[in-house]
Amino acid sequence: MILGDLSEHVAAIAGEASLELPYAGKVYLAPQPGLARGVRCTQYLVAETPQERAEVLGEETLPDLTLTPGVVAQMDADDVPASVIGTFALVALVAWTRGQAAAEQYVARLRDKTGGEGASGEAPSGSRSRKRTGTATASARKTRPQASGRTTGSPAAS
Repeated sequence: MILGDLSEHVAAIAGEASLELPYAGKVYLAPQPGLARGVRCTQYLVAETPQERAEVLGEETLPDLTLTPGVVAQMDADDVPASVIGTFALVALVAWTRGQAAAEQYVARLRDKTGGEGASGEAPSGSRSRKRTGTATASARKTRPQASGRTTGSPAAS
């Protein structure tokens, strides 16, 4: 029965509803966004200019959007460095817009760049846990080379 399968699927999704973000012996839980926040995360990700990203955020910061203000306040109260909070925000952005597997790949690339340690200072465990750590990287946006005016195989082109 399809609904039975759907119920099992929804139950599995609910179990992955938060990101576990470990730092200095404490684990912060960033809740999965609802519809409106999720849409804003996607809008931020696809924005092409800093101006567009600023418009998506309004008065909010990226960590507030992706982690929630409550989680950011907890981290700030525990003196988590801004660079670590920013890294967690980027990992959450990837998780919320591209999925858990993409976030794990992102963290793995970050760990490769930092010599095997994430933002938490912990060595990678190799498990498929929901832990997300790392450091921020530059944009992965690629530009395409400009096409020449000449075409091939199309004698009708003028």
